[in-house]
Amino acid sequence: MFASAALLTAISTELDDLRRHIDAPAPVVAAGVATAPTRFMTDAQRLDVMNQTLEAIAALTGDLAQGRDPDASIARMTLADLAQRLARASGSRGPDIARSVVDVELF
Repeated sequence: MFASAALLTAISTELDDLRRHIDAPAPVVAAGVATAPTRFMTDAQRLDVMNQTLEAIAALTGDLAQGRDPDASIARMTLADLAQRLARASGSRGPDIARSVVDVELF
C-alpha cells in the first residue's frame, strides 16, 4: 500500500509548521529562566510539544517508507490533534484512528 499524495502533503505541511515554530522560542529558551521565567516555561512546553510532534511524524514517515499501512501508523500516534489532521488527509475518519490517541504529555 502506498501513501496518498494528500497524506504526504499533510506530513510536509506539518514539518514546515514545526520548523517555523522552533524558530520562535529559541532565543527565549537560550536566555534561560532568569531573564523571562513565565515565558521560559511556556516556550519550553511549546518546544516539548514540537519535539513530540516531530517524533510522531518521523515514526509515521518511517512506517510509510517501509510500506506499512498509513491508517494503522496514524492510529498508533499519541498526539490526538496531529492524528486527526493526518487521518483526514489520508481519507480515514473512522473510530479506529480516534480511539487510540491521547492528549499531549508535557514533560
